[in-house]
Amino acid sequence: MGLLRKLFNRPKKAAAITKTNFVNPNPFPSDESFAAVKAHMQHVAQQNPERYAALMRAAAFQIPMGWLETNFPPPNFEIIVPGPFPCDMPLNVRPGLEGVEPEDTSVYIVKDSQGGIRCVQLVVWMGNPTGGDGEPREWIGTRAMKSAEEGLEELLRKMCGVGRLERCIAVVGMGMDMTIYCFEEGRGFFDPPEGFGFETQRVDWGDVPPPPPVGSK
Repeated sequence: MGLLRKLFNRPKKAAAITKTNFVNPNPFPSDESFAAVKAHMQHVAQQNPERYAALMRAAAFQIPMGWLETNFPPPNFEIIVPGPFPCDMPLNVRPGLEGVEPEDTSVYIVKDSQGGIRCVQLVVWMGNPTGGDGEPREWIGTRAMKSAEEGLEELLRKMCGVGRLERCIAVVGMGMDMTIYCFEEGRGFFDPPEGFGFETQRVDWGDVPPPPPVGSK
């Protein structure tokens, strides 16, 4: 039996969506350290594009964990990374992302201390992270991002259909971009009336090196 099947074969525990303000963690102790890492990564991108792409791919799947741990900190929350989308679960759903292999996706699930699912994030690695000008590709509003959003929404609907979810925060990460929605059974994705709030804060990630910032500010 797969990990996600074990996770979802439990009674659903609904929780109201009360969190609409989030922190964007900045792991750099100073602007100078940020500038130094950025300059180094730009050099790597120019001298060794394959290594640069490999570093960015690894960072693409590390950054969501840091973001989720900052906004859903232990011990009140547990973050589970069950595997690629759609993972081993009896849901028969695919994101419809042409050219994207399962190993280029990852699902992150945040559960509260009562076992209720509070947030589900889908991360999709789309290959070369920069455009021809060396700046990060923008995915907001693209067909690829829309397809990923529809895939996650369908996944959550299926989870509702088997009685494992009623509502949660839904997040899609692609490249340097992220979209976030509220999700409710029977309603799908929607924005809260007050919108989402974001605040950048410096955080200490200990001995873990910060992800390479490409084009970030």
